[in-house]
Amino acid sequence: MHEFPVPIGGAPLPIDFAPSIVFAVLYALLLPVIIRRVFDRRARTIVLVGTSAFAIEHIVTFSLRAYASRNAGPRVSPSLEQYFQATFGGGFISIGQDVTNLFRALLVSTTFSTAGPEAQSSSPARSAGSSVAGSSGDVRPSPGRHRGDEEQGKAQKDQPELRKWIRGCFGIMAILFLAAVALGIIAGVDFKSAMQSGANADLVRQTRYASAGITVAFVGCLLGIAAYVLVAVPRVPKFPVLYLGIICILIMIVGLYRIGVTKHSTTSLLSTAPGSQNSTGEKVAFWILHAAPEWISATMLVAINCRRTYKTGFWGDRNSDKPPVDV
Repeated sequence: MHEFPVPIGGAPLPIDFAPSIVFAVLYALLLPVIIRRVFDRRARTIVLVGTSAFAIEHIVTFSLRAYASRNAGPRVSPSLEQYFQATFGGGFISIGQDVTNLFRALLVSTTFSTAGPEAQSSSPARSAGSSVAGSSGDVRPSPGRHRGDEEQGKAQKDQPELRKWIRGCFGIMAILFLAAVALGIIAGVDFKSAMQSGANADLVRQTRYASAGITVAFVGCLLGIAAYVLVAVPRVPKFPVLYLGIICILIMIVGLYRIGVTKHSTTSLLSTAPGSQNSTGEKVAFWILHAAPEWISATMLVAINCRRTYKTGFWGDRNSDKPPVDV
């Protein structure tokens, strides 16, 4: 008998039927919201394509898991288990990528001048009054301006060097997130051969560690940046940063759970030995520490208008020296 890394979530046993149905329904409930975001031009943004695709795909994943939990053949199907491992390995990374892109767009948007193009080229007197519209004296922010800027009581200067530095750092993170995705895919695809013959078992374990480790490390960096921004950078609005910080914590929970589980090996998909991920306690841990944080994270991202909150425009930050035009 050969050993191979335990499957994340264990085999789809009868105990998995009810939670699989619950999560399939929960993800299905996100579908109308995602569709609405796609057709609403004021909320449409490509930045959330990873999270949206993940949410739609997980309707299928948990539906298949519910079916396999009630049928002996699919329950031990190497191909189906390969699919489960690949999808479980990539979901939280996709969410992490989207969070990174949102954070980048938010930070970059606050480096633009809040005075507006007309005010920048006009006299100081006109600059002071350029954002006043209407006889009631209501103040309306120019493109790229955040509510936090209004509280400063004065226009902010353009910061092209800081903008370049932010884009450079987040560009490196984006590349490394792609590496994490690739490693997660490799771990999932090779799981079938590891389960059937023990081939590539070590590779599956190492790539799981690497993909989860990279994601946890960089999401942890995002969390540290968020904490610093909340405390020391008044120019950046607080709510969007805090919101992303909560999602970062949820993603880290998933990654740390995967790292902890990957150390275990088994000789059978249906083994009930300690660490096999098939005991009741291990099943509960999977649903609470892996499935639930992913769903909460995806829900938080699609529940708000990220285009407006994070100033992404349609494409996200596109290395322009002008703030994105909202519609």
